[in-house]
Amino acid sequence: MSKLSKKVGFIGAGEICEIQMHSMLRSDMIAAENIFLYDIRESRLEELKARYGVNTVKSNPDVIKAADYVFVCLKPECTVDVADEISSCDMSGRTLITISAGIPMLLYEKKFPGLAAVRVLPNPPSKIGEGAIVIAFNKNCSEEDKSNIKSIYSAMGKCFEIREDQINAATSITSPGYPLSIFEAAVEASVLLGFDVKTAQQIVMQTFKGVLKTWEENPDGISQLMSQAATPGGITARMVYFLDKERFRYAVKGCIEEAAIRTAEFGERIKEQIK
Repeated sequence: MSKLSKKVGFIGAGEICEIQMHSMLRSDMIAAENIFLYDIRESRLEELKARYGVNTVKSNPDVIKAADYVFVCLKPECTVDVADEISSCDMSGRTLITISAGIPMLLYEKKFPGLAAVRVLPNPPSKIGEGAIVIAFNKNCSEEDKSNIKSIYSAMGKCFEIREDQINAATSITSPGYPLSIFEAAVEASVLLGFDVKTAQQIVMQTFKGVLKTWEENPDGISQLMSQAATPGGITARMVYFLDKERFRYAVKGCIEEAAIRTAEFGERIKEQIK
């Protein structure tokens, strides 16, 4: 990946800020001297400055003044107040990237008419370069912006460009919550059957790795793979029968849908505040 000449600013210096910043530096896409941070916690700024050699500034408006790409990495409940705080800043020639779950681009578009805005959702595996990262661009983003932003996030995993109205669903689909719950339950079942925890973890992990690799080689063939594994009257067929009897598929679908609904509700509350 080629290094970008753009300057990058982060409003909010929490974990998601550090994940993105670390990826930019590790991939040599952005130079440390071109990264600017602000957070209300001075100790956190000093920590990141010492660790990565980046710049810190004194306020959120200072981030905007310094950067071409402004990443808003805030908890959702903080975004409305910060949007008000920066509303008098000059955003011309700049692109705003919002990372906050459930927060629509509209919050910032209302403050800055003609704003080039991006909404991104990196999930936790982005930290190790294996993220499923969804990105939505508004109509004001240039092709250069789109290419640069995708390049930045490609260093963190695989990017999927979608519409903003699909982001809430993607928030739930890309959550590690339901896969980890399945992994944990399988480990617990293995312990119940007599394995020590470490051995159980290793066996379950390798089982899932193998299945994922097999699926990756045949992405449209889940049903085929299931048929191959579940021979008539066999053990796997009985396992799948039990899962169906206990409404396993319903539970998985329901938890994903529930998370999407909750995310959408939060976004609607924000929209009510900015009408």
